[in-house]
Amino acid sequence: MSGRTVFDVSQAIERQKLGRFLVGLVVISWIITFFDGFDSQAIAFAAPYLSTQYHLDRIMMGNIFSMGLVGTLIGGFAFGYLADRVGRRPAIILATAAFGLLTLAPQKSRASTESAGKSCGVERKRMPAIFVL
Repeated sequence: MSGRTVFDVSQAIERQKLGRFLVGLVVISWIITFFDGFDSQAIAFAAPYLSTQYHLDRIMMGNIFSMGLVGTLIGGFAFGYLADRVGRRPAIILATAAFGLLTLAPQKSRASTESAGKSCGVERKRMPAIFVL
């Protein structure tokens, strides 16, 4: 046991110099966080126009907005667990692929948009496929 070397991670982080890589990493992280928040908040400004255009009541709009947040919650837990099991990189690649496929899937299948629209109380004639995403 006496031959083991102890590596203090917190000291290594504290001694690290602020370089180009770290600044770039912080900037990219900030941009991603900004647009993620913007995406989830911008719909609030479009809601009155969407509800008027598609004759949606407040409960229908609430269901539509809630689905995005519930999906984020489920995806966060599921892909976080997966990342702990198989690694961060494969989990991020899988999450990105799943997002892409699930974004395109409603455009290819009439049945999926109808079922998703009915699940939030909106018929297909009122709900374009983009809102189902």
